Amino acid sequence: MIGGCALLTVIARYATLSWRTVIIVAVVLRAGAFWLPPGLSDDAFRYAWDGQLQTEGHNPYLILPHDDAVAPLRDEQVFERLNSADFYSVYPPLSQATFAVASYVTNGKWPATYYAIKLMLLLGELAALWVLVTLVQPGRAILYAWNPVVILEIAGQGHTEGLAVGLLAIGVLAARRGKGGVAGAAIAGAGMVKLYPFVFLPAVGWRLGWKAIAGAAAITVALVLPYASAEAIRNVAASLDLYVRYFEFNAGPYFFVKEVMRFATGDDWSKVIGPLFRWLFLAALPLIYIADWRLRWSLEKSMVVVMAAFFVFSTTIHPWYLIPMLFLMVFEAKFRWHWYWLAGISVGTYVIYIDGPYWSFVIAGWGVWTVLGVSYYFDDALQWLQRSRGRRKWRMIRDWVDGGAGVRVLDLGSGEGYVGLAAATEGSLQVQLADVVDMNRADLPWTRLHDDRLPFENDSFDYVILYFVLHHSRNPEAVLAEAARIAGKRVIVVESLYDNKLQGSILKILDKLANRLRSKGEMAEQEEYLDFRRFEAWQEAFNGAGLRIDESRRRGRWIHPQGYFLLEIDTAHIYQ
Repeated sequence: MIGGCALLTVIARYATLSWRTVIIVAVVLRAGAFWLPPGLSDDAFRYAWDGQLQTEGHNPYLILPHDDAVAPLRDEQVFERLNSADFYSVYPPLSQATFAVASYVTNGKWPATYYAIKLMLLLGELAALWVLVTLVQPGRAILYAWNPVVILEIAGQGHTEGLAVGLLAIGVLAARRGKGGVAGAAIAGAGMVKLYPFVFLPAVGWRLGWKAIAGAAAITVALVLPYASAEAIRNVAASLDLYVRYFEFNAGPYFFVKEVMRFATGDDWSKVIGPLFRWLFLAALPLIYIADWRLRWSLEKSMVVVMAAFFVFSTTIHPWYLIPMLFLMVFEAKFRWHWYWLAGISVGTYVIYIDGPYWSFVIAGWGVWTVLGVSYYFDDALQWLQRSRGRRKWRMIRDWVDGGAGVRVLDLGSGEGYVGLAAATEGSLQVQLADVVDMNRADLPWTRLHDDRLPFENDSFDYVILYFVLHHSRNPEAVLAEAARIAGKRVIVVESLYDNKLQGSILKILDKLANRLRSKGEMAEQEEYLDFRRFEAWQEAFNGAGLRIDESRRRGRWIHPQGYFLLEIDTAHIYQ
C-alpha cells in the first residue's frame, strides 16, 4: 500500500495518460478490491446492525445493542463483532438510510448486506470520478482515482467516506457552475453521511447566497425527520462526547500534547485534552471563514483548510478519514504532500491489531507530515515576511521621494519587487523593476539586466533606488555611474556596513544564508562578488561615480549596521 502510494507520485509526474486509461484502471482496481471481506475494520458490522434494526422498525439512535428489546436480532456473525456496542449509533441519517436500504434488499443476511452497502457507497463515490473528469487533468486526477488508500477503504472495506466524497464532489461542481441550491444540498448531504461537512456551509453560503442555504436546510430536514426526537439528539450527543473523550488513534498533535502534559505533571490529561481540542477546532472556524472571505480562496481550498484544522484537533484519525482530503487536494495548484503522505503511511497503523509496531507508523507519519507541512507553508510565510519587510524598507526612504502619479522610479536590483510594490501602492509612483535574476513576485514592469550598461535612456527616471544591491555587484562603481546617468533627480542607496573584520565576516555568512534561502540558489553567482564596505569606502565610490551625499543616516544594531544615502547627481561629471 505504501509502495503503491509512492509509485503513484512518479506516475502522476512522468506519465502521459488519457482519461480513458484513468477511468478504466480506476474501475478495475475498485472491482478487484470489492470482494475483500471487512478484515481491517469492524465498522461494517455496525452498518449491518443499524440497517437490520431499521428493517425491524427500531430507531438506531434510541436503542443500544445490548437492550433486551433487540435480543432476537443478536447473532454471532454481526452482533459479536460490533464496534462500540455500549454506545448509541452516531452514523448520520443518510448513512442510516443507506444501511436500511441494503438490509431491506438482502433481508438482513450477512454478508449480503455488507456487499450491498459497499455497492451503494461505491456507486456514490463514482460521482467523484465523474467530477474529476470534468474539472481536472488526468495526471493530477490519479492521485485520487488510483490511490491505494482510497481503493482499499471504500471498495475494499466499505467505509461511508465513499458516499460523502461523492456528494462533496457534486457540491464542488455545482458551486463552480453557480448552482447554489444543488451545491448546498450536496454538501449538506455529505454532512448527513459524515457530520463534519456541515462546517463547509458558511463558505458555500457567502459564495452562492440564500439558495445554497435553502438547499442545505431542505435536504437536512428531509433526512433528519424520520429519525428525529429529543431523546435521539441527547443519545447521539452523549455518544459523540464519549467518543471524543475515550477514543484515541493515530492523532499526532493530540498525542504530542498528551505526552508533554504527562511529562510535565505525571498525570494523564487525555480526558481534558480531547474536549479542549474540540473547542479549539470550533474556535478556529471563524478565523478560517474570515481568511477565506478576505483572501478569496477557492471553495475547495476553503474546505481543505477547514478539514486540515479538523484533523489537527482530532483525537482519532483512521486512514479512511483522510479520503475527502485526498479528493479535495487534487483541485489545488499547490498539492499538499504532507496530507498525502499521512494518508499513505497511516495504513501501517493497522498493525496494531496484530501487536505490530503501531507507534512506529504514528511517529513516522506525523514526523514527516510536520517536515513536509513546514515545507509547504515555508514559501508562503517567507513571502509574507518579505512583503512586510519591503513595506518597512520603503517607509525608511519615502520622505526622500517626491510623491505623485507622474514620478518615475527604478527599483534597481529589485529581487522579489516588494520595495517597488510598496512604492507603487503607498506612494502612487510609476515603478519599474530590474534585476539580473528573475525572482520577481510583484505585478509591476520588470526588466532582466545582462551587463553593467542599463537598457534605459539618460534621465529615464526621477529616482533610482538601490536597496542592499551594490555589495552583490561585480562592479559597484559602474552600477552607480549607470544609476546616475538614468536618474533625473536623485539616487537612493541603502547598504550594509561594517566597522571591523569580525562584523564583515558575519555579514558575509548571514548574507549567503539569507539569499540562498530566499532565492533557492538563483543568486549563487552573486556570492562570488560579495563586497561589504565601510561607510567611508562607500563615500569614495559615490564620489567616483559623480554622486554627492546630500543626506545620510546610519541605522541598525551591531550585527547589521546600515547606511542610508540620498545622493545628488553631478551632471557635469556624468556627461564628462
